[in-house]
Amino acid sequence: MKLSIGNKIKTLRRERGITQEQLAESIGISFQAVSKWENDISLPDITLVPALASYFNISIDELFDFNLKEIQKKAEEICREAYKYRKTDPKKSRELLEEGLQKYPDNDILLNNLLYVMNYSNNPDETISVAGKLAEQTDDPAVKYDALRFLAYAFQAKGDRNSALAAIEQLPEIIKKNPLCHKTERIFPFSIKIFVIATIYVLLHYFIIPAKFISPQSAPLPQMASAPRFRKPFLP
Repeated sequence: MKLSIGNKIKTLRRERGITQEQLAESIGISFQAVSKWENDISLPDITLVPALASYFNISIDELFDFNLKEIQKKAEEICREAYKYRKTDPKKSRELLEEGLQKYPDNDILLNNLLYVMNYSNNPDETISVAGKLAEQTDDPAVKYDALRFLAYAFQAKGDRNSALAAIEQLPEIIKKNPLCHKTERIFPFSIKIFVIATIYVLLHYFIIPAKFISPQSAPLPQMASAPRFRKPFLP
């Protein structure tokens, strides 16, 4: 994303009706420095950023035009477009998501959707890398549990049973303590255990917990007057 702090400072200064000299005097710098900022010749020293934000009575995020809601909205639009091609042209779907990640690096929604166009059976290491990063960085429990499911499947495909179990152990207690899980562990092979645990989680999430983001596995968007609520169906 292009950093536009110079234009932001110019807009804020004009809205306040002050000159470059007045702004410079208020924060203890030369007016030439302000001029260079506004003409995108240089950027403010990092130590001046809090003072600038305080002077204009805005947050540092606003000063840098960093709008998280707008970023999420654009990421969701990319995911909607990529979803159209997930089954018919997964390569194109992946390209769209990777282009989105170049604009918005490490965005949770984009990374979550990217997992669904990766082949954890043929290339488990790739899935492990993305899912591991996502599980570690996200603050959204639904995204984290989805990433952990992919980690479990990928480690199982790789033959790393211990790592798959470690991923499963990080799932919510409501899943791990479900009697069905313990019964499955005694009677069925490990791969079936993973499937049952993942299925229980998805059922709970699909019918009980509304998703707070564009679900990578959501059905085609219905035509609604208001914004639709997305829920997570089963793994592909």
